[in-house]
Amino acid sequence: MSESKMKISIVVPAFNEEDCLEELIKRVLTVLDELSLDKEIIIVDDGSKDETWNVVKVFKREHKDIIKGIQFTRNFGKESAIYAGLKISTGDLIVVIDADLQHPPELIKDMYKIWKSEKVPIVEAVKVKTETENFLRKFFRSLFLRITSHLIDIKDFSILTDFKLMERKVVEAYLNMPERIRCFRLAIRWLGFDVRKITFIPQATRRSSRWSFSSLVSFALNNVIFSYTDIPAKLILFTTFFLFIMSLALFLVTILLKFKEMRATTIILIAVVFQFFSFVMLFILLVILSMYVIQSHSEIKNRPLFVEKERLY
Repeated sequence: MSESKMKISIVVPAFNEEDCLEELIKRVLTVLDELSLDKEIIIVDDGSKDETWNVVKVFKREHKDIIKGIQFTRNFGKESAIYAGLKISTGDLIVVIDADLQHPPELIKDMYKIWKSEKVPIVEAVKVKTETENFLRKFFRSLFLRITSHLIDIKDFSILTDFKLMERKVVEAYLNMPERIRCFRLAIRWLGFDVRKITFIPQATRRSSRWSFSSLVSFALNNVIFSYTDIPAKLILFTTFFLFIMSLALFLVTILLKFKEMRATTIILIAVVFQFFSFVMLFILLVILSMYVIQSHSEIKNRPLFVEKERLY
């Protein structure tokens, strides 16, 4: 296929982005006008409560053949919004970009140049500087992401973003993955296609991050750790074996103390300490098992990833 006949799709997940979306679309259109490609921009409104969908409608009237939109009935999450946008995309090249302007649209030109020169399936934008935030939040966020990086054995997880340019075969492979609990940036890595990286400094936004520490922890546990590593399952095996050894040791120590006619209070103290330790370990095991049960239950229900309220094609 000749380059002039190629098409590029821009997928934009958006949730309450009325303050940023207009500027983003204008900047994306400017960038795409400089590329000799057919184009489409797909905005997925993830159940916004503000005027985000009305902004999409305005641009749809002005750029009827370029703008597409999907509005969800409620907030289903960014991962579902990305999936929906990719599912209806028709481009040979597909770019996923955030709506809050942290991802500079102008970088799409550089990503395209890398793809054009190397024909690599994925061009991935990675952060070189964290967005402005208070020291304590930045510290705990960085610490948590680094720990997660080691757990899932992806050293650059803390700087990964959803800002990627992908060939159609990559998107099709991602859409064919059957799981409901998703992490787009990790799933793309898991597919194993060749990747080229390009760095960027996240731009200052007009609002603070919607990712609280608790939501970050929840996402990391559900969508990352329990989906892309078997460490929790290995921890269950290790803890069970450890408790067995400790129980056996306590039994032998109790018999030994009995033969040495030690005071009963000594034996009781040892038993109480071991019982408390065992309770803590069993509590951790139950939490891990519960997480696996919750994930399995979510997958088994097989409910749709999203429900459309309106579509603009």
